[in-house]
Amino acid sequence: MIIDYSMLVLFTLFGALGSFFFKLSANNSEDLTHLLKNFYTYIGIIFYIISSILNIIVLLALPYTVVLPCSSITYIWSLYLSKTLLSEKVGRLKMAGIAFILLGTIVIAAT
Repeated sequence: MIIDYSMLVLFTLFGALGSFFFKLSANNSEDLTHLLKNFYTYIGIIFYIISSILNIIVLLALPYTVVLPCSSITYIWSLYLSKTLLSEKVGRLKMAGIAFILLGTIVIAAT
C-alpha cells in the first residue's frame, strides 16, 4: 500500500512537471509553430505520458474515490515549482488553499 501511495505522489509530481515545462515552452514561443518546435513542449509531453501511465497503475491498486481527490496534490507541486523556479508570488490565500488541499488529501486517504 505504501508503494501505491508513493506512486500516487509521483504521478502528481510528473503531472506538475509536465505543466511546468509547458509553461516554459509558452514563455519561449511566439506562436503555435514555435510552440511545436520548442524542446520544452516535448519534455512536458513526456512527463504527462509518464504521469498518465503511473495514474493507471495506481488506479489498478487504489479506489477511484481515493485516487482522483488525491490527485489534487498536483496543485501543491505546481505552487512549489512556480514559486521556486518561476519566481511567482505566493500569498497567504494560496498557502491557505494548499493547506486545505493537504488536509483534504489526508482525510480522504485515511478513510
